Amino acid sequence: MHSSATAWLLVAWRLPSVAEAAILCGLGFLTTAVILLVGTQWGQSRPLSKCIALSLIAHLLLATYAFCTHVLFHNPAATNGYQKIARVRLEDESSWDDTIPATSDAANEDDSTDDVQVLEPQEAEPDPLKPDDSPSQAPPLIAVQPEPVENPLRNEVEPVATPAEPSPLAVAESTPSPVASDTPARFPDANATAAEIASAASVTPPPTPITTTTEPVRAADGEPLPSAFSARVSDHSAQLAKYGGNADTEFAVQSALMWLAKSQSADGRWDPARFGAGRETKTLGHDRGGCGAKASTGVTALAILAFLGNGETHLTGEHRENVQHGLEFLIASQAQNGSLAGEAEFFAAMYCHSISLLALGEAHAMTGDRRLEAAIVRGVEFSVGAQHSTGSWRYRPQEPGDMSQFGWQAMALRSVKMGQIKVPEETITRMKNFLERCSLGPARGLASYRPGDGPSRTMTAEALACRYFLQSSNSPAAIEEAARYIGEEPPGGRMNLYYWYYGTVAMFQRGGKDWERWNEALKPALLNAQRSDGELAGSWDPDIYWGGYGGRVFSTALGALCLETYYRHLPVILEDEERDLRWTNLPGLGPK
Repeated sequence: MHSSATAWLLVAWRLPSVAEAAILCGLGFLTTAVILLVGTQWGQSRPLSKCIALSLIAHLLLATYAFCTHVLFHNPAATNGYQKIARVRLEDESSWDDTIPATSDAANEDDSTDDVQVLEPQEAEPDPLKPDDSPSQAPPLIAVQPEPVENPLRNEVEPVATPAEPSPLAVAESTPSPVASDTPARFPDANATAAEIASAASVTPPPTPITTTTEPVRAADGEPLPSAFSARVSDHSAQLAKYGGNADTEFAVQSALMWLAKSQSADGRWDPARFGAGRETKTLGHDRGGCGAKASTGVTALAILAFLGNGETHLTGEHRENVQHGLEFLIASQAQNGSLAGEAEFFAAMYCHSISLLALGEAHAMTGDRRLEAAIVRGVEFSVGAQHSTGSWRYRPQEPGDMSQFGWQAMALRSVKMGQIKVPEETITRMKNFLERCSLGPARGLASYRPGDGPSRTMTAEALACRYFLQSSNSPAAIEEAARYIGEEPPGGRMNLYYWYYGTVAMFQRGGKDWERWNEALKPALLNAQRSDGELAGSWDPDIYWGGYGGRVFSTALGALCLETYYRHLPVILEDEERDLRWTNLPGLGPK
């Protein structure tokens, strides 16, 4: 009893003050009662009843302790609020001799035990999820520095095509600075002509190509860039002209990226609570407890994806430092079990993991930077372990899932595979089976939220995008049925950016007249809603479906991703100029 009471006293100080006082008082009463029960004649009368009463009190104290410390009903991916936050920065060989930043004497006196830990290069062990023929390079080097951090994060990696010795590029200690003061206004005057708008849009140049050869290569290893991403790093004007974009859509994208760049926090995250996330709107009639305020990894990943969609990475591009710091925040937030959910609440945690894995996967596939691989492999292991036997994902690992969670996991694992990191074939097979289980309609082209539910346009759009990217067997009739159903509700009215995003991705892959009609509705719906005034210029208001949970960064990142579709992902099936339907006469894609 004495040892148990001592253990309780050692941990009770971590609890909130009310719970702490209750537990301490209860422990005192319980200890006194046990002493009286054992050492006095009081315990000889009806001892069983007294022991039962004391046992109930003890269990009540245990339940209080478990509830307050989240021993029960906790989110395994979230931190407990008392752990020291670590900073991560990406390093390469050129920075081995300059890893520990200089600190003042006062800082050393205040925090003498928080020295920087440098992980030296070691012999890498074989990784079961990593291809055997991957290039042999030094393993990732990560410098971990606990709070408080006096020195800024910095990126010291230069593109492999640069012949000169890489030199450190210092980053300002404050939040990434906005565009220089001599940059023209981001939005044209209301009376400006179309030519003036086009001229203003050209102020922000496209990202500098990472190679002068006809075939783009990745900045970190010189390998060919995945073909699906090649249009991102080229001149966007050709793609805009081909697929229906214009100077206005590109201007909106660049304005959104400028707002995101200046809205990043000093630690690399985009803070959802700072921009209105966590408001309970009971969308679709469900109360989700106002989740989203702590979904920092998911919202940060969406912002990173917007930069990556424009061809910018942590190694190249105008906003490379923003991307670098964001990636570092994601890596620092990863739990030991591989989850990238960070501190996200129950309803948001699995979304945050999959969207973060998607951002890391795209950054790795676009650059070949092996320092990202360890975090990606752990993230894949978590996703694979969290998948239900039906091929789906839900809020908890191994829980029968839904199409909404499924879509982000499918996109994430596809990006991982594009970076030549292996995903178990069994996982992919299960995913295709889940798509079939959610299929509805005469041609099996519609989709439901969960098996057994009715069809939904949002879920049909998400499922159609997944069918393209997973290269699942689909008949032309199923594709036609899905496209027709989605096209019956084009963008317009109150913004539903979650639906519009997946609808845009799916209809772009569909192509032809269906894409043209969708795109012509999408452009005015987004351009007219983008803010053009003051501090919020370039952003989209979060007063949209699901916007109360994700906030302004969520809405702005999704808006930018929609308008980057013209060059963000090339069509999976190359367009046949002779036909409006792409899914015909292909192996495995004929009628079922």
